[in-house]
Amino acid sequence: TVDPTFLLSAIDYDNIAYQSCIKLDYQFILVYKLEYAFNPTPAMDVVINELQKSLGYDVVVIGKSKINTNGKVKHLYNVGPAEFLWLFKHAKYIVTSSFHGTMFSLIYRKAFISITPKRNEDDKRIQDLLESIGLSSCMITSDTSHYLYTESCIYTNDVEKKIETMINDSCTFLHEAITNNHKT
Repeated sequence: TVDPTFLLSAIDYDNIAYQSCIKLDYQFILVYKLEYAFNPTPAMDVVINELQKSLGYDVVVIGKSKINTNGKVKHLYNVGPAEFLWLFKHAKYIVTSSFHGTMFSLIYRKAFISITPKRNEDDKRIQDLLESIGLSSCMITSDTSHYLYTESCIYTNDVEKKIETMINDSCTFLHEAITNNHKT
């Protein structure tokens, strides 16, 4: 089945996001950088700098992760679930090294770039997910040293159908597993 976060819709998550204490009134690039599994640098800094130059938005970072950029950066600490969802919902662009950052970018149908481990590393969840739905153009590896902004994250009808199929297949499987388990 798909990751459980994908089984709820953006509308379901909006009910939580609505409770956010954070309300930014400007357009921003959201950065959700995790470093425990691998180091997403230098790729993350390269992408952020290119996006700031091309889009002109400020950067909002969840947590204290260091970002090397010449543009304006705001760090948000102690971000709870409602604030986390609000930030993903309202971001104009997302840069993440997190699987769940990628998931919420997809749930909210945002333009994004996911930084993945180098090709020879083990964790391929982001890569497998994005390849399966036709959005591998929304991902680069952590050792990337050059990035040129393009509108590569386009949710075509084909991408939407693949996402819908993944979710429906998972719901069907779970429903049958639960129904069959109660019959025995």
